[in-house]
Amino acid sequence: SGEFDAAMSSFMKKYREANADDRQAMVENELPKPDSYAERLLPLVSDHPHGDEALQALTWMDARADGQARTVAAGLLAELLMTHGDYRAAALEYERTAYNYPDSSTAAEAGYGAIVAYRKHIETLPATEHSLIRRKVANSSLNFANTFPQHAMAASVLSAAANDFMLLKDYTSALSTARKVLDEYPDSGAMHLRKTWIILADAAFESANYTEAEVAY
Repeated sequence: SGEFDAAMSSFMKKYREANADDRQAMVENELPKPDSYAERLLPLVSDHPHGDEALQALTWMDARADGQARTVAAGLLAELLMTHGDYRAAALEYERTAYNYPDSSTAAEAGYGAIVAYRKHIETLPATEHSLIRRKVANSSLNFANTFPQHAMAASVLSAAANDFMLLKDYTSALSTARKVLDEYPDSGAMHLRKTWIILADAAFESANYTEAEVAY
């Protein structure tokens, strides 16, 4: 990998010094092309895990690699974006890794990573901007549970999504999500199920479904 690393460093030096009009042509024609993106990518990132050069290299390779190599690149890019604190961009990369390549061995963990990244992103925003990202994380949670229903965190992710829908005053979605937890994960633990029953009861009450609310309470 020494030759590739040297070629990449040389390329990036030229890239930074080039004008904007020349940069796209450089990426298309001069970007070093290792035999295996996946094998060459790992040492580059591990040597410079927080560096802008690694971030740029991953971004380029993510756009150019194919198949399993692209999965690796996208996953590493998401992890690097997390370390940079760019949580929304990381969430989008994790989602792309999980749902564009669902048969990958890392797909399920990437799907869960997207949810974690969205929740970290919410923490950085003023309260007035929470609703948009809260809906994104709730929808990402539903997609995760539907795609990877056997994942150990599926029930917890769904319960959190039901609570998100309550906070958004989307009581219909809160009801359906809470019901999904209770129907599909009846063995997910007494405390967890009790919290889910409370969400279902509150959502049913707010929807004027008083009979179901009474049963749930």
